[in-house]
Amino acid sequence: MRMAVSAACCLLALLLGWFSLPYFLRPFSGDCRAETYIIYDEPDRTVVSHGYWDILSGSREGHLNAYLAFMSPQGLESRINVDRTVNLDYDYHPDSVTVSTRKSFRIAGPDTQDPAIGKYIDPLADENFTARIYLFKVGNQLISGFHYRPLNRCMKPGF
Repeated sequence: MRMAVSAACCLLALLLGWFSLPYFLRPFSGDCRAETYIIYDEPDRTVVSHGYWDILSGSREGHLNAYLAFMSPQGLESRINVDRTVNLDYDYHPDSVTVSTRKSFRIAGPDTQDPAIGKYIDPLADENFTARIYLFKVGNQLISGFHYRPLNRCMKPGF
């Protein structure tokens, strides 16, 4: 049955043109967990933002569970947990998708508007953030990132 639905969707996508393919494949893509690292190297310290994004198939919601590690040249100074749920909008293109954060809900951690710490939180967790994310196919995996810069690999979530 699942194969018949997939075949029907592919046939319909061929009939409507390849521009519509992302709309048909998205409900069958499965849930995705992406691990992110953002490293800020500053003169007096290094800040590492290590997070996991969970995106559920067919959903316009995402969940970020991350921590910020602040390190001086002498070693680890402190660690702060960040937990957010976001509402997302998608605008599909043939080679990419524009992702916009419409609403962000703080569960734990500092506010993204905090002048000392907020700038280190993953930008997608901030309201009104928009980015064009390009899709790269490597073998049988889909990798996303910026133009000519793949960054994240979709993994199956462990929940």
